[in-house]
Amino acid sequence: MIYSRKAGSVIILIISVFTKFSAQISLNEFLTLTEEQKIKLDIFRELIISRLPEDYMKEDVYIIRWLRDSNFDIPTAEKRLMNMVSWRQENQMDTILQEDWAKSDYEFKIYIEGCDRDKKPVISVSVDWDIRRMVISGESKKLMRYIDRTFEEAEQMARRMIADGQNVTQLTMMFDLSNFNLIEQACGRCLPIYFHLITTYQDHFAGLLHKIIIINAPEVFVPLYDALKPALFKNTRDLITVLGRDKAHSLRFLMKEMDKDQLSRKYLGSKKESLDFQELRDSGEVYRCTNV
Repeated sequence: MIYSRKAGSVIILIISVFTKFSAQISLNEFLTLTEEQKIKLDIFRELIISRLPEDYMKEDVYIIRWLRDSNFDIPTAEKRLMNMVSWRQENQMDTILQEDWAKSDYEFKIYIEGCDRDKKPVISVSVDWDIRRMVISGESKKLMRYIDRTFEEAEQMARRMIADGQNVTQLTMMFDLSNFNLIEQACGRCLPIYFHLITTYQDHFAGLLHKIIIINAPEVFVPLYDALKPALFKNTRDLITVLGRDKAHSLRFLMKEMDKDQLSRKYLGSKKESLDFQELRDSGEVYRCTNV
């Protein structure tokens, strides 16, 4: 790892392994620290590195992720990071991908659209899940576990892409609300599922996402979003863009983020179809961005 000093800042130039993630900033911005922040990084690293069980967690870019998301408050970052480590151990996250997810993968489809202009993969989720049915049938915990698994799989996907030589720093997630309805997705008993999604991202995968795009949102989504807002950290709120059903407006926004050939026709792009995540799982291959 090489450090170069210029104009009172420290730019960390990464020449090996797993780059990590920050919220809505470029990789260069993420790795640029002031002198004061660099001192805090050194202190924080020495404080926690012996307690981190995985090699990727010991990389500076991963440690910076927790410092940044905690506004460089060392006690807060330490508490959050150690809580995350304990949560992973208690919930057997290292083996979650090996569990039987056949039924869930059939019911809850997740796709890879392509990559944005910064080579960040764009994952799309069609929110047409019958959450109410699962809650009533006693499958809430299974659905929450599936959400944990989805984030774990996305993070491992990014690390595999980095190991393959791709400059992946974050992912973008796009939630399609075309089929959203109050009965199946916004019932009162459904709310804990959404709060779990927020909690597992903020507490256990903070910084993984570059942007969260909610597309085709109907007006009836607004009360649900308002109910969830108090649970969102400011860093998370800053990631979220809600697009309604004005296709022209949505297209203008999406084209600022990615080329048209990196989006399926479903989302106003030119690709015939997006890649079913299940196909990537079955192939065992590393996803590669095709835009150059």
